[in-house]
Amino acid sequence: MVNPIAEKHRLTWIDAARGFAIFGIFMVNVPAFHAPFFLYGGEEVFWSTPVDQMIQVIIDVFFQASFYSLFSLLFGFGIQIIVENISKRNQPVITLLFRRLLILIGFGCIHAFLIWHGDILLTYGIIGMFLFLFLNKNSQTLLRWAFSLLLIPTFLYTFLLFVVRD
Repeated sequence: MVNPIAEKHRLTWIDAARGFAIFGIFMVNVPAFHAPFFLYGGEEVFWSTPVDQMIQVIIDVFFQASFYSLFSLLFGFGIQIIVENISKRNQPVITLLFRRLLILIGFGCIHAFLIWHGDILLTYGIIGMFLFLFLNKNSQTLLRWAFSLLLIPTFLYTFLLFVVRD
């Protein structure tokens, strides 16, 4: 069994950023804890006053639009740290990372189908499997892929919006 990382080797700012991101995600999910409209629609019935609607806009803009991205970035950074630590110990990176992602998918399935409809663990586990395509690639290849994955959907979406405009 692998021992936890010693306190002197931990990146405390990562832990703080994760906590901050989880707080933001919690804020996004708070309305769903007490209002059925997240499952059935009809939020205008439950959040009908201008104050309610303003709070929802604040949650959408300042929390949902920001903290999911931050949490995703931290997930990718965490995977990179795991890969580096496994490599330093001369252990099989793909085998160990694959096993960890399968465990994440397992927890995600339990969480998504039995506990909370707003689960993200399953998505992270599945998307994490795609990271195997990018392991041990050089920087230029990664940069090309990054720009392609960013620009192609953006241009395609923009083109489709242009086609269906009024």
